[in-house]
Amino acid sequence: RTARNHFAFNWRWSNYYRYQRENYDDQPNYRNTHRLAQSEAIGKPIEEVFNIMNQESGEPCENPVEKVIKTGNIIEIANHTALISRTGEVRIISDSAAPIKDKNGNISGIVLVFRDNTEQEHAKNNLRKSEENYRMLLKLASDAFFQGNKDGNFIKVNNQAIELTGYSKEELLNMNMQELFANNVLHDKPLRYDILNQGETLKTERNLKKKDGNLLYIEMNSKQMPDGTYQSFFR
Repeated sequence: RTARNHFAFNWRWSNYYRYQRENYDDQPNYRNTHRLAQSEAIGKPIEEVFNIMNQESGEPCENPVEKVIKTGNIIEIANHTALISRTGEVRIISDSAAPIKDKNGNISGIVLVFRDNTEQEHAKNNLRKSEENYRMLLKLASDAFFQGNKDGNFIKVNNQAIELTGYSKEELLNMNMQELFANNVLHDKPLRYDILNQGETLKTERNLKKKDGNLLYIEMNSKQMPDGTYQSFFR
């Protein structure tokens, strides 16, 4: 019996390699993924039961069963492989195929195991799009943006931060938040990481020391993020 969301099939030789059920329990997860009952799969050509293509190019993939026949080795399918169900639904999968050998070492059949990764792939794509949108928002933001680690060292800034401070991006990413303020400013209005660590958003006004030494009065809005970093917007 295979693990949840894993599916196993066993092909035995015939004139045209076809699916046969041998010592496998009925697998409803396969039916949900492929929209094909086992009784409908038995006796069908492999290419009809297991129709796969490259997700990105749309080109048909070489069937892993055929690869095993050619090489006699265990085969892992390439990334971005999609299974096309009987109804035309596209499911992203990962799988492997292994030969079944008789006592003489001859291949007598193939075992194919695959897993439905569709939900995971969609989650990854949504996260990537979210990150791309986030980067675009920062790029277009009118406020200067600074992100620092738990020690206050900058790990991300936007173009407005570069313009506001006069430092290059490379210079800022080698600086700490405290370096943007004179000692007397930090003495009168220290950076209150203790308040940020309590989950509060902190709004303060203070003089920022630019690279050329000039002072610029700014409003500073800061918050600790779930990953432990700190984000600040200056205007």
